[in-house]
Amino acid sequence: MFFAALNALEGKGVEELRERLRNDWGETVVSNWMLWIPAQAVNLGLVPLHLQVLFGNVVSLAWNSYLSWVSHRHLRDSPAAIGDA
Repeated sequence: MFFAALNALEGKGVEELRERLRNDWGETVVSNWMLWIPAQAVNLGLVPLHLQVLFGNVVSLAWNSYLSWVSHRHLRDSPAAIGDA
């Protein structure tokens, strides 16, 4: 859903969405599992109850930053982005 919503908000078409999913979806799902499964194990097993929401929010901030980086990293390497710097 993240990639579809981002694609729609950027005004891109279905072909761009297919390309983005082909390039980024698999890596993103694996990264999701690598982050959230251990994070929730720590959260539910070690973090005190009154801090669990805060812990989840901090992990979520890191996850959302990663998603932003993945979805825009192609811009960093493009010639137009280099020329704009």
